[in-house]
Amino acid sequence: MFIPNIDTLIATIDIEDYDIRAYALLLTLEELKEEAKNKLKESIASKVQVKIGNMTFEVLPNGSRHHAYILHNDLYEVKLARYRSSSGDSYPVFVKIKSACLWSKGYRKAWEDIKSFINKYVGEVLTNKISRLDICCHTDELQLTSSDIDRFSGKFRSDEIYRSDRKLSGFTFGSGKNKNVFCRIYNKTLEVKQKRQKTWFFDIWEKQNMDIENVWNVEFQLGRKFFKKHEIETVEKAFKQLKPMWEYCTTLWITMRDLTNTRKDRCDINETWLRLQDTFKNFEGKELITRDKQLERESEVLIPSIMGYLTTYSARSNIKDLGDSLMNVINKGLNYLENAKKSNFTIEVAKKQSLLKEC
Repeated sequence: MFIPNIDTLIATIDIEDYDIRAYALLLTLEELKEEAKNKLKESIASKVQVKIGNMTFEVLPNGSRHHAYILHNDLYEVKLARYRSSSGDSYPVFVKIKSACLWSKGYRKAWEDIKSFINKYVGEVLTNKISRLDICCHTDELQLTSSDIDRFSGKFRSDEIYRSDRKLSGFTFGSGKNKNVFCRIYNKTLEVKQKRQKTWFFDIWEKQNMDIENVWNVEFQLGRKFFKKHEIETVEKAFKQLKPMWEYCTTLWITMRDLTNTRKDRCDINETWLRLQDTFKNFEGKELITRDKQLERESEVLIPSIMGYLTTYSARSNIKDLGDSLMNVINKGLNYLENAKKSNFTIEVAKKQSLLKEC
């Protein structure tokens, strides 16, 4: 079984009369950024948030090279410049669509939603520029060992083997720094289990009747240099070129071969790899899991940590009854929220919920 998708999308967006249209929003963000800086200096744990339309973002205390303000939540990251650059190369709005968003919404809706949001609350969108696209395919039809790295051939100049607990966890080919093509082939099942993040992938795999104990991800990180070379300027053009981009990556840039000849270029391409090459042939990019299911799975991951903290707290407080321990934590916790944070449980939960999904 093969499940193709886009796993990360980064683009910059140009706005008509950006300095004028975004002026009020930028003033607000400047104040919130300063508030975030002050909280960081004073070691105050609470985050600074801003609600814009139907989305809530955390406002970071720092900026980046071209963008003064950084906003993020579980679905998107948005960066805004203090003013539009006089050069046409640097657009004032940066957008990153995160993995959880792309797998739950599908790539087209994820992009259209954030573009509509920018258009409505920042300024009229003139054009956009694709900066990075991670296209991938999950499959349970690969069985790889460390020696299999020698079965791969292509345009890459470097490769690396990664191990975990002395077992193969994956390979990389090429370099992510040159902003061209960088390939990762790794054990996705192992990654999810070890990091205990995105466990909702298990639901996607089970629904597709995959062997969830042996799912591998073949992923290509395509950068700006690649898009310039192939005359792909916008996100919309990249969407139209998904099939040929995938075919280029899996047929010309790298292939996996059966070592039937002393010369690798004369060896037959592996059967599983041949099927992999066709996975974007009829790709539609539909929703593969609901956002509510993602959040349910992510909440379950917290249980071991919660119980670990609770039992440690109980041991240090010499409380042996679970009910007594919970009541003790609740009372002291509510007191902490009221006195130290000038808040309450309902407010804090609402703040965190607002960052998880659109209202």
